[in-house]
Amino acid sequence: MNMKSNLAQAATPYNDSNFLAEDVVVLKKLDLLCVKELITLKSFDGQYWETDHHIGRVSEKAIRSATPSELFHKRRLDEIELSIAEVS
Repeated sequence: MNMKSNLAQAATPYNDSNFLAEDVVVLKKLDLLCVKELITLKSFDGQYWETDHHIGRVSEKAIRSATPSELFHKRRLDEIELSIAEVS
């Protein structure tokens, strides 16, 4: 019996990640390297994401998805700006 593997179940480096290549993210903490720019993820090696940003590689623990407001403003918003954007 020849069993074909389901493509959706095939192992990829992204199976251990909450993100996919080309996702736009920001650093969770503003004080971390003072990076306010949006970061596009390129590839995942199972532990770190390679990015399009000069910081190079980042741990998934240090990033979060960019919000629609951050995408609109093309930068990471601080907590006050995010709260204002949510009620606008």
